[in-house]
Amino acid sequence: MMRKLRRLQPLIQRAQEQRDEVAREFARCVQALTDQQRRLDELQRFVRDYAAVRTGTTLSPALLANREAFRARLDEAVRAQCAQVERARSRVEGERLRLDRAVRKTRVYETLAERYRDAWQQSSLREENALLDEHGLRRACRAAGEEETP
Repeated sequence: MMRKLRRLQPLIQRAQEQRDEVAREFARCVQALTDQQRRLDELQRFVRDYAAVRTGTTLSPALLANREAFRARLDEAVRAQCAQVERARSRVEGERLRLDRAVRKTRVYETLAERYRDAWQQSSLREENALLDEHGLRRACRAAGEEETP
């Protein structure tokens, strides 16, 4: 039983290391998603603020064209940033799945090790009880033999 447990220990340790590595990568992906979302929020806020600015004078056709071209570039930047956010979100979900698998794998090994420990303890307890029973039986036999002799 203990031999099985000793053989299982490196597997448990490797599974824990892999789980920790995947957890760190998951945390990095969550941070990247947070950063991308923050950039998108800032960009959208800038677009709203830019759209809200009204000039009191009429714009020349050239200035109006420049303003519309700039708004088109801003809209494209927002679309590109939305795509970045979606890629980051997708990566987070993929890493979440990897983390779930790594956690389950670690739990399986740890559960198996616990079962081996429990089985070993039960076996040890049975052996100890058998020795105690044998010892008690010998004492009882000796005591019974001493009582019969005068």
